[in-house]
Amino acid sequence: MKQYKIDFLQFNVDQAVMSECNEITFYNTGTSSVIVNNTIKLFPGQVYTIKGNEIEIDKTVYNIVFLGGVDKNKICILRKCFI
Repeated sequence: MKQYKIDFLQFNVDQAVMSECNEITFYNTGTSSVIVNNTIKLFPGQVYTIKGNEIEIDKTVYNIVFLGGVDKNKICILRKCFI
């Protein structure tokens, strides 16, 4: 059995996020849309999860770009990381 921890990250400005985990979830908790890696558009309240197989580690750098003002931007990122 592998042990893991859950990291909780939160941003309100454009950001590059290194995955380094088995599973990553993007949750748009703001009131403006967010673009992840120029391909995934998350509307307010929308969630997107990328899951790896049991022993995989995702090494992707995810670029987060907000489409609104700073007061409307908010994304929560949850990462499942093996320890």
